Amino acid sequence: MARRPIFNSPEVEIVVDTGLGIIQANWKGFLKINNVLEGMENLLEGVNTHGVQRHISDQSQLRILPKEIKEYMVKDGLASMEAAGLKKVGIIRAHDYFAQIAVNKINKKANVKDLDIQTFSSEKDCVTWLIS
Repeated sequence: MARRPIFNSPEVEIVVDTGLGIIQANWKGFLKINNVLEGMENLLEGVNTHGVQRHISDQSQLRILPKEIKEYMVKDGLASMEAAGLKKVGIIRAHDYFAQIAVNKINKKANVKDLDIQTFSSEKDCVTWLIS
């Protein structure tokens, strides 16, 4: 992917590949709700600016998620991604067992209708699915 940076902080890096129509967020460490809200704001702005419909959420470096982040993602986070026009979200599996359990629960409970969400062990497999 030919990536162009959109946003960078210690907790999240967001890049876009307009050629493949993919926006990627690389989440890092122990997140707080303000980190997620800032990251989501920049992610959604990137989706709208570049008209992409596919998203990689790289959670490989993610650690345990606080309750308020889980609640936000279930109620509003994934729904706002769908409303912005995303059709497919590929998640790169968290190395942290407990973080991955939380992510799986969020994805199952999320308030979305047609957003296709799949989890992968590698970025290569994720990209292959997103562009298929």
